Amino acid sequence: MSSFDQSLLALPGNDLSSDTSANSEQKFLRISLGTEDTALLAVDSIVAILRVSKPDILPVPQMPNHVPGIYNWRGKMLWLIDLDHFLGLLPAPQAASFFDENVIVVIWASGQFLGLVIRQVDDIESHDPQKIKAPPAGLFSSSLLPYVQGYLADIGSLILDAGAVAQMTL
Repeated sequence: MSSFDQSLLALPGNDLSSDTSANSEQKFLRISLGTEDTALLAVDSIVAILRVSKPDILPVPQMPNHVPGIYNWRGKMLWLIDLDHFLGLLPAPQAASFFDENVIVVIWASGQFLGLVIRQVDDIESHDPQKIKAPPAGLFSSSLLPYVQGYLADIGSLILDAGAVAQMTL
């Protein structure tokens, strides 16, 4: 993990809200997706980035495989969703929630907090929202498409829709 990631993760509860008053660009967090890909997540939906040890995650019986459990975050029970497994990109034993230490991106979407378990965060990037387009037909699998907010063709990156993920996970 880069030094940027470690300094960002060292501040649990860090507010990553985007300041777009100075320009028309929107900020995105680049996250790992699957084993080799990355995706962008709008910073304005992110509340915190945490490192959580596997023993700190409380498993919940009779939940889907993409739900590793809940985590006590700021005195609240935070539902955790293994993003790779939820999107069908990796089978459960290879998914991020099976590591000893997990990176959790806490989002606020659809009126709820949700913890997305991912392999790593890479960087914060700024992009012109006018360049966000619908993805070309056939570019993404049909299981991934409902969670794609848009596509930046100039850099070949998909943008995940935090609200769609939050609505469909539990």
